[in-house]
Amino acid sequence: MSRNPRMQIGGSTQRDPATGGVAFTNADLDLLASTTAQTSRGIYVGTAGNLACEMHDGSSVTFSNLAAGQVYPFAIRKVIGASTTAAGIILY
Repeated sequence: MSRNPRMQIGGSTQRDPATGGVAFTNADLDLLASTTAQTSRGIYVGTAGNLACEMHDGSSVTFSNLAAGQVYPFAIRKVIGASTTAAGIILY
């Protein structure tokens, strides 16, 4: 599977370390509108809960019961604040 380097907030590939990030608060976070990145290459979840989001391919999904203190390799382009219960989310 080829990777598009323009999809990264930091680094040029999935294996590179994160060099930047965007913190999610309670409002919707649209990476297309708020950063030069098209999607995240992963997220960190600080407090357990659900994550409602729009994926890189445009599909809307809710990840239920995400564990606190974990990094997930999700390519997300928008976090939907009203339906997200997880907190301390950082997209990179």
